[in-house]
Amino acid sequence: MKGIILTLYIILGFIQLFAIHDGIMVWLQFPSFLAYILAFLLTYFPVIGSVVGIFAVLTVWHWPLWKTLLVFIWPLILFFVGGLYANIRSLFDSLRRY
Repeated sequence: MKGIILTLYIILGFIQLFAIHDGIMVWLQFPSFLAYILAFLLTYFPVIGSVVGIFAVLTVWHWPLWKTLLVFIWPLILFFVGGLYANIRSLFDSLRRY
């Protein structure tokens, strides 16, 4: 299961990278190489990259909203659920010490 999720996450990363690249080229009129550098930096951050990727896919590639959310939202959900789980577990571990 980990392998499938990792593969999907890598594919999503490339989709996000290319979408952000195209968005930067359209919105800011940057040259392709500079747009790739900026897109790579933005893609590295999970929440920022997803939000910019969603906006790029909607405005530049003209995907329907439901397809965009289907592709881009699941990592954010996993990110927030994982963080919530870690915080709750940390809270219970600290309470167990007393």
